[in-house]
Amino acid sequence: MDYSSINSVATNLGVTFANLKCYDMFELIETIRKTNVLRHPALPCLGRHYTINLLSGCPYECRYCYTQSFASHPGWGKIVFYYNTFDSLKKEIGRMRSRPRLVYFSTACEPFVAHDAILEQLYRVMELLLGHSISILISSKSRIPARFVDLFGRYREQVFVQVGLTTVEDRIRALIEPKAPSVGERLENLAALRENEIPFEVRADPIIPELTDTVENVRGLFAAVAERGAKGVVMSYVFVRNGNSSPLSLVRDGRFSFLDMASRLFTQTINNYCGDGIIRVADGEYRKNKYREFQGIGKEYGLSVELCGCKNSDVTEQCCHRSILAVVKEKNESSGQLRFWEEKK
Repeated sequence: MDYSSINSVATNLGVTFANLKCYDMFELIETIRKTNVLRHPALPCLGRHYTINLLSGCPYECRYCYTQSFASHPGWGKIVFYYNTFDSLKKEIGRMRSRPRLVYFSTACEPFVAHDAILEQLYRVMELLLGHSISILISSKSRIPARFVDLFGRYREQVFVQVGLTTVEDRIRALIEPKAPSVGERLENLAALRENEIPFEVRADPIIPELTDTVENVRGLFAAVAERGAKGVVMSYVFVRNGNSSPLSLVRDGRFSFLDMASRLFTQTINNYCGDGIIRVADGEYRKNKYREFQGIGKEYGLSVELCGCKNSDVTEQCCHRSILAVVKEKNESSGQLRFWEEKK
């Protein structure tokens, strides 16, 4: 039985791969990191800050994932684990004249992969950063383990979490994110973060035209996250780039075909994405109209809806981390620390 079949059965039983240890889901390749741990990401909105990727590769095999087109991607079923990250980071911070104000987890991997060695290393890395008064911004589709929630609760003024979720329909989630945690587990993240007063928002990225951008789907998503205390949602549409053809195979019950949709809507190219990338996206007017619609629906549920300007430079100059970075800015200025954030003009 293949993983997609197992996941279908597991979903019906209320169990997902995230509930299980991932040892049988992928081959773990342990290696030494030879470069700096702290790197400036190519994302314009975070370029002045730092990111840490503890891994290369991911067990979830999301069909839209563009990192599979990277030369460093080890291929599905494999994860490269930099097991010396904590020791290297500790030395690196000790050498820095000016420590970073913010570190992002992560641009190219899922932080909370359910493997004991990975989670232990991640915990030590995050604890080290927080202990040095360094704020962390986390984007995750995983179930966040309780001990991490406890850690974040102790440093709640330094932690900001974006929970990835684009639908409350678990069968759609299983179609586009076949090995990822269930909708229910991610909604539980929101409840746990709210209970521990940890700042968070929902990252509805990527939205797929005619599959997850319908009024019915967006209303269901906004209602569910608002009920669990979310105040903001960040949204962006899916894009396709060379080396990532996986989305093209998405078909749902004869009612949706990504290839058919893309042939009609993906009529636009954006050059220089994250510096030198070229991506194919849905028509600009289509995205503009849908974003207005999303923002209108958001108001009905008391949600602010922000857009990702990195992936939609033709539509908006908004930053998909604007609200979180604004909080970081306010807290650092109020505590007398140096200003490190500037709002994108």
